[in-house]
Order: sequence, then C-alpha cells, then structure tokens
Amino acid sequence: MEKHFNSTIPEITHEMLNPEFWIRHSETSSRIIGCYDKIESFNNKSISTNHIKDIFDFKIQYAKNEVVDLILSISGPIKKEMYRNGLKLNEEDIKKLQTNLAIDKIPYNPVVKYGIITYRTVVKSYPTDDKFFDNKEEYVIDRLMESAINICEPVLVFHESYDKEWYFIESYNCKGWVRKKYLAIGNKNDIEEYTKSEDFLIVTGRRIYTNYNPIDKRTSLIPIDMGVKLRLVERNCIPNEVDDMDVLASYVIYLPVRNEKNGKLEFVKTLIPICADVKVGFLHYTEENIIKQSFKFLGERYGWGGDFFSRDCSSLVLDVLKTMGVYIPRNTSNQSDENLGIVKKMNGLKVYQKKNFLDWLHPGSILYMKGHVMIYLGKYNEEYYIIHDTIGFYLSCICKTKTGDLKYIKANGVTLTPMSIAYTTSGQNYIDALIASKIFI
Repeated sequence: MEKHFNSTIPEITHEMLNPEFWIRHSETSSRIIGCYDKIESFNNKSISTNHIKDIFDFKIQYAKNEVVDLILSISGPIKKEMYRNGLKLNEEDIKKLQTNLAIDKIPYNPVVKYGIITYRTVVKSYPTDDKFFDNKEEYVIDRLMESAINICEPVLVFHESYDKEWYFIESYNCKGWVRKKYLAIGNKNDIEEYTKSEDFLIVTGRRIYTNYNPIDKRTSLIPIDMGVKLRLVERNCIPNEVDDMDVLASYVIYLPVRNEKNGKLEFVKTLIPICADVKVGFLHYTEENIIKQSFKFLGERYGWGGDFFSRDCSSLVLDVLKTMGVYIPRNTSNQSDENLGIVKKMNGLKVYQKKNFLDWLHPGSILYMKGHVMIYLGKYNEEYYIIHDTIGFYLSCICKTKTGDLKYIKANGVTLTPMSIAYTTSGQNYIDALIASKIFI
C-alpha cells in the first residue's frame, strides 16, 4: 500500500494513517474517561444548562409569536450580495423565499407535533434546496446550511412551509427547515420509547447501509451514519425471517419509516448484517476509542454543515462522541463554551506555554481554535499532531519556522496535520491559535 501513498504534508508518513500507530506511540489509554452514570450526569447537566435539549420536555402548545420568533431566529434577513447558480440574488428571489416561510399561516395557538427523521437529510435556514454562496466561484459553504440530521432523530415539528414541502423542526442540538418527505409524524410516547430504549445498536462505522430489500423498498439500502441508535427487536418478538431473509446472520431492529399516504410514522422490522460496523450498546468512553472512531472518517470529503452527504469539523467530533453516549452541541462556538465539560483555557498563553501544555495533554482530547475544532493525537518526534475535518490550511515552506511563503493545502476533508508548521488563513500558527482544550465529562 505504501507505494501508492503520496504525502502532500511534511512529517506525515503512511504508517501514521493507522490509528494503531497513535495508540502505540502516544501512550493512548484504554482507561474509562467516564462510566455510564457519569456520562448520563454530563448529558443531564448539558440539558439543564441549555447546551442541548430534551425535546420530550418541551411544551406542545405555543403562542403564535413564540413560533414566529423561533422561525425568524433561523430564517433571518438574506443579503442580496449572495449568489445562486452563479447569479446575484435579487429582490424577487428573496421575496419568494420569505413567502415560503408562510409566517402569516401560523395559527393563533399552534400545536407542535412530534416526528422522527426517516432518512438522513440537511437542515436549512430557509425552506429551499437552493444553495446560496458569498461569491460566484464558491461551491462549498452554502450560507443556508444549518446542519445535517440523521435517521432515527426525534424532532419537534412547529410549522409547514407555504409550498407544503418543508417542516420547521427542532432537535436536541439544531433547528431549521427539513424536507417533509424525510420525516414521519408520530405519537410522542412511541417516539420517546424508541429513542430512549436501553436495547439498541449503536452505529460505530462511518456509515452503514441496510440490506437491499426487494420486498419493502422503504427499508432498502438506507444509509445510517455513525452515532445513530437503532432499537433492537425484543428477543421474544424476533421472527425466523424478515422479508424472505433468514435472521441468523443479522440483528433485527425497528426502523422508522414514513407512510407515504398520510406521512405517519411506522416502525418496520429490518435486518442489519452481523458484519456491519455496529455494537450492542455504547462503546466505552476512552481515549483509544475516540482516536479509533475519528480515523474511520480519514479521507472523507469536507461538508459544511453536513452538506455533500458528509460532515464538518464539529459534526465529526459530535458523531465520534455519540458512539460513546456523549451528546454535545452542534456548532464549534457552542461546543467550546467554557461552562461545558472540563476546560483548559489557553487564551493569553505564549506558544512555549501551549507546547508545554500539549506535552502533558492526553491524546483524544478536543482542541479548539476560533471557529475550528480538532482531535489531539499526541506528540511524535517532537511534533504535535491532530486529526480534523477542514477545508484547508497553510504550511510553512521551511518546517518549524514561517520562513518563506506559505503553501496552501486544499484539504477539503478529514486529514492529519502537524501543528508546528500549520497556519490559519489569517497567518497564525496552529499552536499559537489554540484557545482551549476540552474533555466532555
């Protein structure tokens, strides 16, 4: 394999692309960072401090102005200097978007419904598939992207768009507009029971798929991302076969599907192959597992807000931690809040002090710069390494110093980076740019 390897980044070797390299050389520990009770306590505290939400504790009766304010907090003013399909937005374009919000259609006392996502989709700040960019050449950062949301995610449904193709929803860590066809409306108790079941599979692979199903297309080749919980069918309810397939070599789960006639939720027995990268129950919350899980994304293309059927820097960290039962906010700024988790603030420290701190820091710790999050891998041959999902960064042409021109690395994906020679777009060295390290517990 090494003969096919080409490193565009100095001090990255082929063997470093294997998580076992870092587990061996960085003294990564298999000790438990937090047991189940401690993780549950962390999650409950995150809810109580409003870092994440328990949607099942929400009220379902709202005043009209409350729903209007909620929608407008996401569907804010659009700048005319944005571009769509290479063309500058005009007043008519913006008016159509605002009309589709259907603000005037919100009833005086709207009743919120419960739903569950039935197919991975994006969450937009406006109900449209169009992508809006800051200039004609941009194609990565769609300014209407809020997040991506996975199958099995419970949501509150507040409102329907004017064209009746979109719902405005809120999940535990994001809100915005999702395509109606990827969501099923259901009973709160049924959805809560499914979501909080203690008998579940956790998807530990980057992405798995259900088997091809010629009997029920609703469950055929469904993509399921890392961190998704799939409720297992109770042992006494497991049939001998599902859709003409023997269950011996499969897990039998309940998969949420949407009844296309009425949009209602159904739970359908579905098979997950025993060979799939899944686990019964959560992974142990260890440094070793954080690194192993993060490397499953290595080489995946960058997707701003979850676009491109992919992830960005904060959702990579989020999905890794979900496999261990740790739930954190969606965006980097909220994740880095000093009141969340065990935080070491690094603002004001000199570079040598930050290096001294990195010498002490455990691999698997989460590192933050302004607007960016990374997973620390450790120190090797006097260099500090991270794995992160990034559009790109600059490298010093002469290692360890900023002598000469900086070379831009158009990463556009999950990659490894030596911190001493990496620079931000503003020309600041990665180590100097660190503002905090964190353990979510």
